[in-house]
Amino acid sequence: MNETTSSLAKVGLLDTRSGKYGGIILSRPISDILVSEVISICEQRSGWQFAQCDNPAGCDCYMKGHCAVQPMYQQALHEFIRIFDKFCLADLQTDVNVKVARRAAEKYISGNGLVSGDLERYSKRRKENRSLTDAS
Repeated sequence: MNETTSSLAKVGLLDTRSGKYGGIILSRPISDILVSEVISICEQRSGWQFAQCDNPAGCDCYMKGHCAVQPMYQQALHEFIRIFDKFCLADLQTDVNVKVARRAAEKYISGNGLVSGDLERYSKRRKENRSLTDAS
């Protein structure tokens, strides 16, 4: 599992399961997940660096601690993320994005020893598996 997936799973946005029918699935409907949540989680993991002073340990700027740009940058970053509070993942679900995601999923499945037509059967088994787990 990569770092981004791990970070999203730790905060409860993703459910991860291992095993034959395991994988990764969103823990909530896409209409309930704000884009700002995902951005904030990924930003916390990787850290956005606008300038050297965003990484105090590695900053050798002579203005360190006295820079007027840093507070402006922090305010701009806050406003940037606040804009994404208005959008959920469902807003990203366009016909083009769905087609691209389907192609990527089929490529992943075929690359893991399944045939391209298994996508629907694989998805159905995942849903059934989730229903059984949720019922218990």
